[in-house]
Amino acid sequence: MGEAEPALQQKLLATYLRLLNENNSLPTVICVYAEGVKLVVTGSPGKIQN
Repeated sequence: MGEAEPALQQKLLATYLRLLNENNSLPTVICVYAEGVKLVVTGSPGKIQN
């Protein structure tokens, strides 16, 4: 997946999730790894709240 600045990582993940939601094509599972894990853990500034 490569490396990027944290702000860009957050923007890319948020855009991906927004587009999935807008197209009503939510996957059953989304796998994150390496630095991506830091974007979705509790307390992360990038964590998307419901």
